[in-house]
Amino acid sequence: MDQTSGLRTLFADSTYATRESSGAFRIVLQEQIEVSSDQVLWIDEISVVGNVPQISTHNQNLYVVERCPKTFVWQGQTPTLPDGTALSIAANPHRDASEDMYQFLYITALPGTPQGNTGWSYQAPNGSTLLWYPDDTECKFVARLYHTDISAFDPANPGLFDEVAGTFSYITGQCIWSPRMPATFSPWTFGEVPVATATMDTLRII
Repeated sequence: MDQTSGLRTLFADSTYATRESSGAFRIVLQEQIEVSSDQVLWIDEISVVGNVPQISTHNQNLYVVERCPKTFVWQGQTPTLPDGTALSIAANPHRDASEDMYQFLYITALPGTPQGNTGWSYQAPNGSTLLWYPDDTECKFVARLYHTDISAFDPANPGLFDEVAGTFSYITGQCIWSPRMPATFSPWTFGEVPVATATMDTLRII
């Protein structure tokens, strides 16, 4: 649901519900509802037409299943930078080099970073190397931004790096990086939501 529009109310008509073998009714919302951290989603009215004697003090709850995608397939994705440059996400070929390198699942080559337009105090005209992995929530990217271009990257002697982190939203399809990431490299725009191989269900009782 677009937060910028004037629409703030959603009507769910039980006419379009499906009945399950347990006797419960399920209404699948055809439109995604986005609620930011400073907003609240609530149901203020439920109307039941006719006499339903089964509703009692022991059977009066409304159950909402919140289903979110998870286990995204990142390898092969090509997010774009603000200037339109397309990046490539590949499996980290240096994972077996050391225990420290093993934690980073992916590697991404970043373009040249000339001094003056990135916020960095050094020049990396040949590019830099980002090693990263998503945390357990898959909403945070944990990364190291090495000051060496990917063709010269040596896992035995990787050199200087900055610790950076990204916040990914599958609703917007963007990853916004922390301030240690040069401004020209944030956000990453994935466009369509990356493929998810699983979902996570959370039961809410209203």
